[in-house]
Amino acid sequence: MRSFSEWSRGCHAAAPMSSLSAVSRITYGQAALKHPLAASHASRQPRTEVTTVQGTVEAAPWAPGRPHYQRDLRAQPHEWPGLVTWRAKGRDLRLRWGPPSDAPGPLEVPVAEAPTLEFAMALVAAAATSKPDQHAGPAVPSPSAPALELRPPGSLVEAGLRVLSTANPAAKAALTHAAWGAYLEGKLPLRPPDSPAHQRHPRELQWSGSSLPLQLQLPDHPARPERPRLVRPKEIPGHESSPLGLNGYMLHNLAHIELNAIDLAWDTVVRFSPLGLPDQFYEDFVRVADDESRHLGWCLQRMEELGHSYGDMDAHDLLWQGCRASAVDLGARLAVVPMSQEARGLDAGSRLVSRLVGFGDSRSAAVVGLIAEEERAHVAVGVTWFNRLCGALEIRPDELYRQWLLHLNPDLLKGPFNHSERGRVGLPREWVRGNPGDRPAGHRVPG
Repeated sequence: MRSFSEWSRGCHAAAPMSSLSAVSRITYGQAALKHPLAASHASRQPRTEVTTVQGTVEAAPWAPGRPHYQRDLRAQPHEWPGLVTWRAKGRDLRLRWGPPSDAPGPLEVPVAEAPTLEFAMALVAAAATSKPDQHAGPAVPSPSAPALELRPPGSLVEAGLRVLSTANPAAKAALTHAAWGAYLEGKLPLRPPDSPAHQRHPRELQWSGSSLPLQLQLPDHPARPERPRLVRPKEIPGHESSPLGLNGYMLHNLAHIELNAIDLAWDTVVRFSPLGLPDQFYEDFVRVADDESRHLGWCLQRMEELGHSYGDMDAHDLLWQGCRASAVDLGARLAVVPMSQEARGLDAGSRLVSRLVGFGDSRSAAVVGLIAEEERAHVAVGVTWFNRLCGALEIRPDELYRQWLLHLNPDLLKGPFNHSERGRVGLPREWVRGNPGDRPAGHRVPG
């Protein structure tokens, strides 16, 4: 067995190191999870042996199956007060907005009309066999949808894989909402039934319909409809030349963000399920995915009311590029996705609402305003778990946050920022201090 020091030296030779000095890696199949660790702490922390497909290595104390790590996480309260209320709410059935003349906001659909797992899978099957131009579909499946059958997922982790492999936006949203509802009702477990708490290595977390390890089942890119065409951001024309008008243009951009956000949350659940984190971690991110599914449905509905559809203009793939870049590490994922990409919604929300009100579209402004308000909890989830992670590793969260962003996407450290909104959910102004181009002397990035 390679010692931690021998193995760490191999990492030093293979990759540039951060100013935090040491990196531990746990290899799962073909993927590596990496955590920057303080060298002074790495030598005195208790270690856990983890069996991988490449042998046995000694790992950091946050390794899978280590109860001490879970206790450390729970012992440090770093939560936005609103997170308690957000976690306590049940299934959110506000799937559609009421008629403009009757209701200014979203309405709850009756429980009997909410999508079930069986119905969501039928919608997935119908969408898979529909014509290419039927790329968006209704936000909520109607009872007249074809009654095709596919086996429902056996766990939330498997549901995440199904969502990531579903291209149709409406089917993706319906399956997300149905899976979360089934979990809340006790009808769907978090992990596969044959995967007890002490067996969370990817080789034990196999999709019951596949013999491939979990990491090999995760798609490099989630399934997408044929439209919109994905181009470089600079190739997307401004709203002045868009046939959708300012409101349609903004709603389409937001729908694209929400579609990606569903997949980003599910990828976090599935990719990091082998770590055996507290169940609350995975529940938080599935709840985020459910929120994003409602947001996507609201955008699709409002676009349809305006005579537009998702796919009527080009879009970019920057959000998923951030997901791919942060796939190597839990801290990186939290820093890049909820604490930066999602935080952009807090930065822009009030500005977008003002523009829509000025454009004369108060209904679209209300949709965007409520979505921005609900994004607070999503950012707070990232901040909470990032702080708990750093507390367990005895690392300053502000330093690790900047380290990862400087390494993976320095543009996320550029404003404009709404520091009032960010500070409200635990992202201090100091965490994005300075200019990404002004790196400290001797700065080195995580490997």
